[in-house]
Amino acid sequence: MPMPSAPPSYEDSLQQQPSQPVQPASAQEFVIISAVLNRTPIRVTCPNCMENVVTVTEEKPRLLAHIICGALVVFGCWFCCCLPYCFDSLRKVEHTCPNCDALVGVYISGL
Repeated sequence: MPMPSAPPSYEDSLQQQPSQPVQPASAQEFVIISAVLNRTPIRVTCPNCMENVVTVTEEKPRLLAHIICGALVVFGCWFCCCLPYCFDSLRKVEHTCPNCDALVGVYISGL
């Protein structure tokens, strides 16, 4: 079996390869939504599909509502465990684009 030859030196490998122009990485475009989100649908430009749309809203309980519910069950107040899901301050509203279903923003009210 013949011995493999040594690899070329660094200088030799640079001379053999033609230099190629380096392409900069493509920059992602970020769109900042200046509209103020609230509980109702709003008109915005979707950052994903760039269409001017009225958002679709969906209310969901926040993580804090689940934690409070679990704490109530642990401390024996299981009959009150559904109470955190009734407060608007423990709910979030997700705004999505009706065209592409991308998440446009989330409204979380303060406590």
